[in-house]
Amino acid sequence: VMLPLDPLSGRLVLIDWEGCTRGLGTWDLARTWVQAGLPPEMRRELEVGLLPRYRAQLAQRGIQDYELEDCFADYRLAILANIPHALAWESHSYLESAMRAFSDWECEDLLT
Repeated sequence: VMLPLDPLSGRLVLIDWEGCTRGLGTWDLARTWVQAGLPPEMRRELEVGLLPRYRAQLAQRGIQDYELEDCFADYRLAILANIPHALAWESHSYLESAMRAFSDWECEDLLT
């Protein structure tokens, strides 16, 4: 992870180079918020506030035809994808947090 300063705004910019793959853009968001084990209300506050900002930034950078509903749908899939990772890492706290997010986002219907 690199945290350079944006020369125009002076704000930190997060660049995550853990892996270079094609996939859901919301994966890193879900993994960060779920794996952090935040209290559910804090995680929900982040999700509600930052997912729309994430989608808006994509639109500003030319990503078309990706509505907020699409972003939320991808985020739900990313939450589901966190469960096998928590199991593989044998992390009880990560799994508990992933399952809380799974329930909060009503991901059950993704399994049918």
